[in-house]
Amino acid sequence: MTTAFRAPAARDLVLGTPYRVLSGDGDEALMMFSAGPHGVLLVGIAHQPPDLRAVGDGWSTMFKTRPDTPQDYTLTEWRNGRRVRAVRIANEPYNLTEAQPLGEGYVLSCPRCRRESDMEIEKNGRIYDAAGRLAGEIVLGDGIKCMLATRDGHIWVGYSDDGVIGNAVGNGGGSFGWDEPLGRSGLVKWSRDGEMLYEYAAPDEASTIYECCAMTVDAVGDLWCYYYDSFRLLCVRESGKVQQWNPGIGNAHTMAVAWPYVALLGDEQEDYLCHLVKLENNGASRVAAKFRLHTAQGQPITQGRVTACGSAIHILHEGEVFSLDVADCVANAP
Repeated sequence: MTTAFRAPAARDLVLGTPYRVLSGDGDEALMMFSAGPHGVLLVGIAHQPPDLRAVGDGWSTMFKTRPDTPQDYTLTEWRNGRRVRAVRIANEPYNLTEAQPLGEGYVLSCPRCRRESDMEIEKNGRIYDAAGRLAGEIVLGDGIKCMLATRDGHIWVGYSDDGVIGNAVGNGGGSFGWDEPLGRSGLVKWSRDGEMLYEYAAPDEASTIYECCAMTVDAVGDLWCYYYDSFRLLCVRESGKVQQWNPGIGNAHTMAVAWPYVALLGDEQEDYLCHLVKLENNGASRVAAKFRLHTAQGQPITQGRVTACGSAIHILHEGEVFSLDVADCVANAP
């Protein structure tokens, strides 16, 4: 339930000193911008012009899982604003958009996955070692919206409506062949070998995930998800227990958590308005503060790529990364 009270007015919040991860000249083809556990931030650049869209029937377009020519990527790992290493990934046959640290290497994913038959399914989960060598291929299913790895080497995937509802009969050539999609529950935990370890089970219709809008994994390994169409928050504890809250905020796209607070970025009116929500164990919640984000020079942050893991949200703005921790929001709340 959501506690009824007068919502606070939005405050200005100045973000800390950024660090540069891109040249800022617009020449780099950014494909991956992903936060992971242990404070890792991964930035993936394509070396050839991205080949992402294919024309379907009726001149509609759909995401192209494989470019006509294999792509080369550079995946750069950052920790706490410091560049740790850059890994060259050569001749990758899939268009990759998400990346996570996995052991000493990485798992990368293509958001779409074609199924021709039970024996012919694209392996859109790509596991690489620290030297950029392919170490494994797994099926993660179609319609990947969010992906996060855990400290113990598991992979959480949240799915879009395509991944939940399926698309065996496409519109304008948009079929990917799934009448019973792997992501039909909206939220799945995978092993690095591609075994399904957990599948969310909605206790009622209002708790059905039609699209996972945002995810994060907290400091103790619990998975948090904010989902459409009820715009609820859920937490899957390591024990398997599931808790839910209704924060009363629609259309957020990014979240970070440090119990008992959650930061949600975006709503129906403003994409970069930050909501600090306080949660109670009994399912109650309230918006404790709202913030409009600014640089130290007073420039409002209203665009850029965004990612989050744990208690931190990272915003890529004009080639620089600005970070916002839940603790910053709590410290500046009224």
